[in-house]
Amino acid sequence: MATSIYRRQARTRLAALALGSAVVLGLTACGSDSGETSKGSDEAGGTTAPGTELSYGESATIERETVGGGKYTVTITVEEPEKGTAEDLAKISEIEDHEYEPEYTAYFVDFSVTYDEIDDKALADLVNETGIPEGLVLSGVDQGDNWHHGLPKTGAGGSNAFDKCERGKMPDEVKAGTTVEGCRTFVMYPDKEMVAVWFAEDDTPYAEPKADPPGEPVVWK
Repeated sequence: MATSIYRRQARTRLAALALGSAVVLGLTACGSDSGETSKGSDEAGGTTAPGTELSYGESATIERETVGGGKYTVTITVEEPEKGTAEDLAKISEIEDHEYEPEYTAYFVDFSVTYDEIDDKALADLVNETGIPEGLVLSGVDQGDNWHHGLPKTGAGGSNAFDKCERGKMPDEVKAGTTVEGCRTFVMYPDKEMVAVWFAEDDTPYAEPKADPPGEPVVWK
């Protein structure tokens, strides 16, 4: 199968778990009380079990569904968060038109998504869905089990606004074997650090702990 790889200049990063509350570049949401995690795979489908804990650089296999009802399986790999510099924070302030105090810290989380098994409906749906990659939500969690969604910062017309953490781009056609890379940016409150990253999806067993119904995200740390 053909493989398409889209890379950004700096490493792509998923949502990061922080040592405290975070301000997320592009979108901020907070919750608490992450559930205990377990390790292993779903024996029936060969997918990663909800609540699994992984090390940075390891991969999780997740079954997903498009808005149009297409079924597909992806392998998600999350890299260790990169701590930004004072210059990075200044650039983010400029992009957002919001002044962050010097005590705040930027973090960048790189990730990749490989599309494994895709049914015909999903093949048609994937490139039309919202998000880069499509509809993928990655969240950060701090030492108080507070979680924060992360999205890449974009400029006018959805263009990438921050070269150090580019959002990635879906190809015009997605096939089994296609790999897409992306990045998420976080700005942490003073004295807070990222300690982990999770993947969560509402209305699935991987839902956030405070979702209705609640679930257990896959965690990288």
